[in-house]
Amino acid sequence: MSDTASRASMDFRSMQSASPAADATRRMNTLYESMRKTAGPQAVAMYAAQNPAINPDMTRFNRDFVNDGEGGYRTATSLKEVVDYGTARRNRLSRPIKGKLDKHGEGAGERHAQTIVMQLPMYLLEEDGTFYHPLGKDGLPKDGKDDRPLVSLPRYRIKPEMQKEADRYVEAVMDFQAALLPGGQDAIHGGSLNLDEHRPHLQLLVDPFAANPRGKEPDALLNSFSYTFGRHPKDKINFPLRQKVDKRSRRPVFDKAGDPVMVAIGADGKMEMYHQRFKDYLVEKGFAIEAERDPVRHDRRVVGDMIDYGEAMDAAREAQEQSQTAMADLGAALETEDSAAGLMADLAAEIDVQKVELAAERRAADARAAEVIAEAERTLAAARERAAHAESAGYDAGLTAGVAEGREQGRAEGLSAVQELREELETAVEDGRKQGYKEGYDHGRERGRVAANIEYDLKVARLEEREAAVERWETETAPALRDEIRTEIENEMQADRDAATQARDEAERDRDEVKRRLDAIPVYDPAEAEKHSPAELVRHLKKMRDADSGKPVLEQAHHLGVQNYEAEAQGQGVDQKTFMTETRAERNERLNARGVRLSASTEQQQKKRPQGQGPGQS
Repeated sequence: MSDTASRASMDFRSMQSASPAADATRRMNTLYESMRKTAGPQAVAMYAAQNPAINPDMTRFNRDFVNDGEGGYRTATSLKEVVDYGTARRNRLSRPIKGKLDKHGEGAGERHAQTIVMQLPMYLLEEDGTFYHPLGKDGLPKDGKDDRPLVSLPRYRIKPEMQKEADRYVEAVMDFQAALLPGGQDAIHGGSLNLDEHRPHLQLLVDPFAANPRGKEPDALLNSFSYTFGRHPKDKINFPLRQKVDKRSRRPVFDKAGDPVMVAIGADGKMEMYHQRFKDYLVEKGFAIEAERDPVRHDRRVVGDMIDYGEAMDAAREAQEQSQTAMADLGAALETEDSAAGLMADLAAEIDVQKVELAAERRAADARAAEVIAEAERTLAAARERAAHAESAGYDAGLTAGVAEGREQGRAEGLSAVQELREELETAVEDGRKQGYKEGYDHGRERGRVAANIEYDLKVARLEEREAAVERWETETAPALRDEIRTEIENEMQADRDAATQARDEAERDRDEVKRRLDAIPVYDPAEAEKHSPAELVRHLKKMRDADSGKPVLEQAHHLGVQNYEAEAQGQGVDQKTFMTETRAERNERLNARGVRLSASTEQQQKKRPQGQGPGQS
């Protein structure tokens, strides 16, 4: 029977990563069902054939949409644009998502996307006059066996007079999800308001990525699934605490002072808190949502009493996912430092829950056994009554022997039947109790053992890796680094020594060249002197000869010029060019300014010269 209560429904399902390409394909497949209107007639026909709750005549009224990237949504024109939107956000992650496969080839890595399903409350809906035959978990129509009629359920539509209220409800729940998701409205890739199934509902495809701006990457994102929906080291800081519950007795725990022991809220606590906020939010917005909590609907993965193809598909998926739950949970939990301890606590809690459930089942079995035993005792009393009646009738008829035989036979048959029933019941109860306890205990122990082995192997692997790293550093990295540094220093020192030697050699060569050039410079150049002297004077001096030596007077003049220049050099006089090119007036002026050193020398030479020898004669 369909539930007609108006309750707030919100169901999350997460997707675990296999690889970027495989994850994009999975998102595409999810949209192929939820956005079948945009996917096309082939998708509509396929899912209508598989899911009798879908009315293909109503699919054209579905509303498929995609995030427009500007804080709003627009009508979707293809599934690819929704997938591409999600891929673009994933490419902005500052740390890539880790993907891996389980033994079935399914994704078992980090959570990379989520689907959210939200049913419209029943007060907005009415039956649309069409019916369908729901499928069971075996994929076949429910009931219809032994000439019983098939189960027939109605489909629902939005009441015409409630259309505006329904639109307001859709807008409100979209705003709530945008506020809840770590990435805000940008984290909603797209979705669809399905109006062609058993009951109108909204399906969203979202991601758990939060803004993580960095220096050169102001648009970078960070996967915040653990922080928002799972276990995280900062849960005790950023989320309200809740009182610890004893794993065995399931009773609240208090410390020695009588105060409650508070612990982190955990993944389940976060989801319960979000559901309560969701309900309070809708009530505050003025929607006629029931305030009480429905535990049956709360514990179901798909919210709403939709006994249709969804149940069959969900059951198949859950059966497949149960085998990988422990490993998947461990993979997600290992994102944090305290992951292994958190997983062990969760596994222990789950085992304790199973124990509680087994105890409840055992008590129920005992109650049923008591009822059967009471029924057996009533049967025995009736048998005894029948035996007594038979005995009385036998006596009355005078058939003493027959009565005795009948009484004895009836009593024996009754007692035998009761005893057999009692033994059969006790055996069945005991076998069921042992089997149930054994299966639950073995299942819990196996999961705990697997988790403990994984934790141990991880710790051993980390220790071995650290020891190997230390050994590599001591035996390989450190010696090689020291040799490299020593070689680099020695090469630099040798290069400095070579450069210094080269500079010294170049300086010595430069000094020798300077000395050679200086030595090559004549102290007095006769040709240069003649070039700057009057031509007529030079011609006559070449003709004149010294009376004593017979040499040309000009040669003697050059000899005196050399002596005078040497005297100038010792007195730090002028340079060679000035000495040979200056006029007599310029020289007299220069000599007068310095003193009479050269003239004195000339006078001394004149004093030494023999009498009668004129100037210019030696």
